[in-house]
Amino acid sequence: MLDSEATFKYIVLGEYNSGKTAMVDALQDKPVSRRYTFTIGANMAVLQRTVSNHAIGIRLWDIAGTLNDLFLRYHPAYFRNSHAAIVAVSLAPDEQQDLDEVARLVDIIRERTRLDGKGGAIPVFVVGTKADLAEGSARSEAYDVALRERLADLHVSGYFTTTAFERETVDKALGVINEIVYNHYALLGQVSCEPIRRPRRPIIKEVQPARRESVCLRKGRRTKPVKRREMPGRIARSWY
Repeated sequence: MLDSEATFKYIVLGEYNSGKTAMVDALQDKPVSRRYTFTIGANMAVLQRTVSNHAIGIRLWDIAGTLNDLFLRYHPAYFRNSHAAIVAVSLAPDEQQDLDEVARLVDIIRERTRLDGKGGAIPVFVVGTKADLAEGSARSEAYDVALRERLADLHVSGYFTTTAFERETVDKALGVINEIVYNHYALLGQVSCEPIRRPRRPIIKEVQPARRESVCLRKGRRTKPVKRREMPGRIARSWY
C-alpha cells in the first residue's frame, strides 16, 4: 500500500556503462559527462513531479551494472517495495547489449517483484540511452528495430529513446512513465485519485506543570517550597 504522499520507488537497472547514472543525473539537473564512473551498490535520488494535478514523489534507485551473473549481482533489497523498473540499454554502436540478456533481466525483475502472492509484477520500462551516438549508424538502427520487436514479445510497459545531453528527452520519458505508473496503482486502489493534500500537523500546546506550594504551619501562610539541602550531621528540612 502506498503512503499518503504517493511516493513511488523506481529501480534503474542495466549493464555497466549503459547510461543509467547519466540519465539520473540529467533528471536532477546535474552536469552530465561522457566519462564513465562506476556505481558502487546503489545511489538514490529523490524527485518531485506532478501527474494530472497530483503531486507525487519519486525515489530513483540507480543500481550498479551487472558485470557478470544477474542473479548474483542484484540483491533482493533493491527490489523490495518497488513500484516500477527502468532498464537502460545503450544504443551506441559499440555498446549494444545482447537482446537475450535484456529479456533475461526483464524476467528477473518480474520474478522478484511478484509480491504478496498476487501474481502481478511491477511495470517494466526500457529506455534506449545514448541516442545521440546512434544517429546515422545503420548498425544502431537495425539494433533499435530488433530491440523493439523483442520488447513487444516481452510486453513491457513502454520503450523510449533518450540522450542525457538533451534533457527534454529524459524528462519526457519520465513524464510518460509517471503517468502509466500512477494510473496503474490507481486502478489497483493503492493510490487516491483525488488531489493529495498534506495533512495539517496537530497544534501541541506545552502544558506547564502545576506549581507546588508548601504551607508554613508556624505563620499560617503559603510559601515557596525550599529545596532540600543535605547537611552533614543534621536532618534535611523543607522549610525553616
